[in-house]
Amino acid sequence: MLNILESYDLQGFMNGEVQPPPQFINNVDSSTQTNPAFVKWRKTDRLVKGWLTATLSEEVLGIAVGLNIAFEVWNALVHAFARVSSNQSLALKQRLTSITRGTDTLAVYLRRFKAVCDDLAAIGKPIPDHKKSWWLLSGLGKEYKICNKRNHPALKCFNRFNHSFTADNIPQAIAAITIAYSQDFEWFPNTGATDHITGNPGNLHSLTPYHGSDGVMVGNGHTLPITHIG
Repeated sequence: MLNILESYDLQGFMNGEVQPPPQFINNVDSSTQTNPAFVKWRKTDRLVKGWLTATLSEEVLGIAVGLNIAFEVWNALVHAFARVSSNQSLALKQRLTSITRGTDTLAVYLRRFKAVCDDLAAIGKPIPDHKKSWWLLSGLGKEYKICNKRNHPALKCFNRFNHSFTADNIPQAIAAITIAYSQDFEWFPNTGATDHITGNPGNLHSLTPYHGSDGVMVGNGHTLPITHIG
């Protein structure tokens, strides 16, 4: 509705920027007559009010009963739905802070979590990324912890470079991580990474054999050799 009114430059009738002119004006003989500008304003205002009320459901239509101009209708709707939005926002945030993976697969859990975040964004109450990350990780469960020692991130984990360390109840999916080729060997530019890895030497230019001791650590803790650079 707002887009339609803006396309006709009528949003002022809804937000109160366009005020009604005097209903009557004085003639030179001290008599009064209806102001033509007021008649024009009233016709347009009734059009905007009609558009607004035509979009309301029967449950919401009662809010507009007894209101005379478009601005009053819009203002009443804003206040009514602001209260609904606030209550809905609180309920959704409570769901987001308490949501857990449970017995769902990781994909299902992520979809459920994203759906709540999308609902909050739709009502104008988006959640900052750092809070979403915290609540998402908190709901995964203890099987997704690394070394069970607190107060440090994964990049500073005490066992990050301990190849012999295996956390209790580590998901089999992580232990089974492998590097596989796909049919599409196209590069994906602008990833923001300073270095890239590929399993297809054909993606590299000026291919040079690598004889150093560095390797690439993958998800199960194993180190893969680097064969070429380019």
